[in-house]
Amino acid sequence: MIYRCEDVEKFMRKIKNEFAVLPADTLYSLSISIHSERAPEIYVIKGRGKEIPVPVGVHDENMLDEYGEINELVQKILSKDWHYLVTMVLFNKKVPSGISGEKVGFRIPKNPILKKIIGSIGPITLTSANRHGGRNPVTVMDAYEELGESIKIYVDCGPCSGIPSTVVDLTEKRPILIREGAVPFSWIVDLYAF
Repeated sequence: MIYRCEDVEKFMRKIKNEFAVLPADTLYSLSISIHSERAPEIYVIKGRGKEIPVPVGVHDENMLDEYGEINELVQKILSKDWHYLVTMVLFNKKVPSGISGEKVGFRIPKNPILKKIIGSIGPITLTSANRHGGRNPVTVMDAYEELGESIKIYVDCGPCSGIPSTVVDLTEKRPILIREGAVPFSWIVDLYAF
């Protein structure tokens, strides 16, 4: 079923145990509560191996600190108005092992729909709503063409920016670029050197 953004109250609670395609800051996301017993099914839906941990969306710095190990560079990134465009790989504190490993990619989204959902039900998966290696889901229909009827909840809020988040590993002494995206890696390196 396709919902509109303003229908958030109708689908928000369902995401505790049902996969949903939601608008994120960069692309449409495949999301479910990380505490759902169904969450590990995300690997089957996306057709990717478990060696690639699933990114997690958290509401704010307090929730991030509850689930991942924050360091000084993370705090510097969070102080920037572009922080929501960065997926920060941190050591895992309590993300369930079914969707993660020793390290987890975290993002604090800016999108108001995601903020409301995460604020209500807690952390959710925040991986692109496509098959592994598939087309970037800029619109809800892009996501539907990738995932089809396997997902019961689609939320259409218009097109996203289309540029994936920048992914950086912040668990080592220096930041390590995993994927350059919406934020130039040089900006993160500058924060490290500052």
